[in-house]
Amino acid sequence: EESKWCETCCFYRPPRVVHCGICSNCVEDFDHHCPWLGNCIGRRNYRFYLYFIWVVSIFCLFIVGASVWHVVIICIDFGGDFENVVYHAFVYSSCSWVLGLYAAIVFVLNGILVVYHTRLLYRNQTTYEFIRNKYPVPSTSPFYVGPLKYAFFKCCGSYRWNFVDRREWISTSYDLNSLEREADPPNRTWPPPSAHSTSSTT
Repeated sequence: EESKWCETCCFYRPPRVVHCGICSNCVEDFDHHCPWLGNCIGRRNYRFYLYFIWVVSIFCLFIVGASVWHVVIICIDFGGDFENVVYHAFVYSSCSWVLGLYAAIVFVLNGILVVYHTRLLYRNQTTYEFIRNKYPVPSTSPFYVGPLKYAFFKCCGSYRWNFVDRREWISTSYDLNSLEREADPPNRTWPPPSAHSTSSTT
């Protein structure tokens, strides 16, 4: 893929980097902008997003199981005919019914999300690439390395060096309006040679 010039961030976007119009930032390995979290999901936080939705599913299963167990215990304690059991089950365990139903609904909705992102891990794709149908056949993607290797890379791989040098101080004379943008920037390879030297020395 060719690097593209970002008019907003004023730099050449590497492959798989997408500019988010909501965050007004370029995001590496852009997956999607999550309105519930209020943040972009990309290279540096995708694993935590996966952990979050997996843990939510497990927690919802736990709540459903605990709610059902509480209802069963109440039914066993009161016993009697069927109408008496049903009456006491609803009266004395109404909280369990509400929590269990709510957790079941969240589990179904969140479970769809878990299955979807697990499928994306298997296909070595991001949500952005899947929606735009960039690589209909996963093996044709230049980022395809296999399901297991890609899943390990996404969930347990090391971080890449940051593009922003946080140790660099911004002078008080810095003027954003003084930046000159190229009208027709030429295609350039990524990453530039200076990036390798900077990352090796830090």
